Amino acid sequence: MRHRLNRGGNRRLNAILYRIALTQARCSTEAPAYLERRRQEGKTRLEAIRALKRSLARALWHLWQECLSQPTGRTSRLATIDIGVSHARRGATGNETAGEAHLEQRRDADANPAGFS
Repeated sequence: MRHRLNRGGNRRLNAILYRIALTQARCSTEAPAYLERRRQEGKTRLEAIRALKRSLARALWHLWQECLSQPTGRTSRLATIDIGVSHARRGATGNETAGEAHLEQRRDADANPAGFS
């Protein structure tokens, strides 16, 4: 019987890493080789997937740290992942969120209730 650490933690993040690991195992060239190497070491299929999840988490962590160490205004490899406000949620100027644009419209309507310019 093998000892496992606590299964607690961020369950949503764990589920996301699991899906990424399964997708990598199907679509990537490196992941199946990694899984097979772990199986040759005597690990079960689930233990090999768990090891792949840890490897993915380390890779994401290093990319995140690289992104945080960049001065503002510069992009890194992590910037290719769509983080932040999507284009669909941006306001008319592109710099404000939909909520900010809505508040601006409300302020305009309150200042001019009859709609006259």
